[in-house]
Amino acid sequence: MSDKKSKPKDLVIAPQVLAMAEGVSHLLHPFAEVVLHDVERDQIAAIWNPISKRKVGDPSLLRSLPARQRDSAPYGPYEKVNWNGKRLKCVSVSLLDDRDSPMLMCINFDISAFDPILQLASIPQQQPSELFSRNWRERINQLTHDWIRNHGLTVETLNAEQRLALVRHLDEQGAFEARKSVEQMAAILGISRATAYSLRKAAQAEKS
Repeated sequence: MSDKKSKPKDLVIAPQVLAMAEGVSHLLHPFAEVVLHDVERDQIAAIWNPISKRKVGDPSLLRSLPARQRDSAPYGPYEKVNWNGKRLKCVSVSLLDDRDSPMLMCINFDISAFDPILQLASIPQQQPSELFSRNWRERINQLTHDWIRNHGLTVETLNAEQRLALVRHLDEQGAFEARKSVEQMAAILGISRATAYSLRKAAQAEKS
């Protein structure tokens, strides 16, 4: 018997599912993105109106769904923070493709323009930890914008010293453990990757 692990099969997404996802993205454009996740491959299979700046083939950073969760019951709504600090209200639904392989459809709606109205609405649920506990992008987004807000600053007004203090904070929180995490920070701050790596190096030098 071979001990090689079988490779996950490519998703066979029903045309109706693709049409539904695209239709939702058109309806909610430009405020929402719709993402189809290939759970077994842990990567994005399709995405419409990518306000999160992700693309097909990017890691989903999900955990495999247990059998009891492979149904149509929605998760949410729950909130998360986009790369630019804007709040997203999200719903995720477990689906199966035509080969019974698990998928996850996520609708991520930018609610920042509607905050005054939404404050009167119901309190959203927390992110489902069983799905998003490994999402380092979410963690960096949250840590970065929390630090900036707590210091009464904005991304645009950060000076060199403040950027270094922010990077030091992120480093202390273990935010750079994932590959490409420094690039994610660079995208949030609107700086080059070279500048971001220089800041990380300077922050680490202070500890030595």
